[in-house]
Amino acid sequence: MKKYQILIFKKDFLGQVDFIYPIDKETEFEFGYRGSFLERETDYDVSFLTGNSFISDSGLSNIFNYKESVNSLYTQFGKKFDKLSALFGLRYENSKQEINQKTTNQFEIKKYSDLFPTLNLAYEFSSQESLTFGYSKRIRRPRGWDINPFPRRNSVTSFRRGNPFLNPTFTTSLEIDYLKRFKKFTLNTSIFYRQSDGNIERITEETGEIVDLIVDSDSNLPILQVPVLDSYPINLSNNKRIGSELSLTYTPSRSVRLNASFTINSSSIRGQYEDQNFDSDNTNWSSRFNGFIRLPKDYSLQFFGFVRGPSENAFSKRKAFGFVTGAIQKSLLDKKGTLSLKFSDLFNTSKSKSESFRDTFYRKSEGRWRMPTYVLTFSYRFNDNKYKQRKKNIRRNQGDFDQGGGEEPIFNN
Repeated sequence: MKKYQILIFKKDFLGQVDFIYPIDKETEFEFGYRGSFLERETDYDVSFLTGNSFISDSGLSNIFNYKESVNSLYTQFGKKFDKLSALFGLRYENSKQEINQKTTNQFEIKKYSDLFPTLNLAYEFSSQESLTFGYSKRIRRPRGWDINPFPRRNSVTSFRRGNPFLNPTFTTSLEIDYLKRFKKFTLNTSIFYRQSDGNIERITEETGEIVDLIVDSDSNLPILQVPVLDSYPINLSNNKRIGSELSLTYTPSRSVRLNASFTINSSSIRGQYEDQNFDSDNTNWSSRFNGFIRLPKDYSLQFFGFVRGPSENAFSKRKAFGFVTGAIQKSLLDKKGTLSLKFSDLFNTSKSKSESFRDTFYRKSEGRWRMPTYVLTFSYRFNDNKYKQRKKNIRRNQGDFDQGGGEEPIFNN
């Protein structure tokens, strides 16, 4: 019997100072500083039952520490000319990453700085209709699982590891957005062009090690000799994407709000690694939907769904997948108490199925982040006004700091 235990210790600090100077009613100048500091230590333990106790396996267990500090200075200038408004911004970021694999005594420090310009132009045809043009540059930093160099076995024939020498991915984006509000509907559609340099992608290679597998001990089938595969991420490619997004929001009353969006894009990937060509051209799509419904007797329902279509590159394919999460809430005790039932992956569909292939091997794999979960909670607010003000302050301090240097969200499989 095997047991997994993962302990994660977190430290986070965020500091921000903003200065806003309104030159006149139509002109505004702003500058500020933002510092983000975090530390993550992951204690990943794999133990096997020996006798009456579990014994940790030092070959599979490891402790990984990651520190990240980002110091940012930004400035922006906004001006409105009748129906046309413009916003120009520039952000400077200085980043430092400390990667400490304590089990293998591997320590790396990475430092990098860059500028992130932003330009937004908007034209209001009316209070219900507008057209916007945007330009921005963004950064996506490698995550902890991408940079931990300790190998983690998926099976006797394959393992995954991170790459502590990964660099960030930088994305330049151009977008034209059209917004139209009707009485109960809001239509939002856009076309975009995005170019990402230094995309982080996993490649799979043979290690040269061979494992003997017995198919059936009760049969006369021969022993299979299977190569051991190693999967690790690199800054492999540059990606150019042209696409469109359509979003529709339906609000028939204050008790119901529904939203659905659909995105499709054509991508051109160009990459070369160790004399191997990773070029590919694909069409990808995804869809999201979410909603809030206030029900009778102080009940409410919230839900979110996501579907991503199949995708492929030069040496791998991934099947379509999706999931639904949500919550049912009931207000109690003069609306100071809330009973909530939260569910994730309601239909047990968030499985990522993929295929990897080269000239000498073919592999099928299936994985998921977590099993479907259901959580029942009860909360009571003794001072509701202070609670609401505190939530408002948290949202303001953790809001979308979109000066071009923020991390680009991404859905990871």
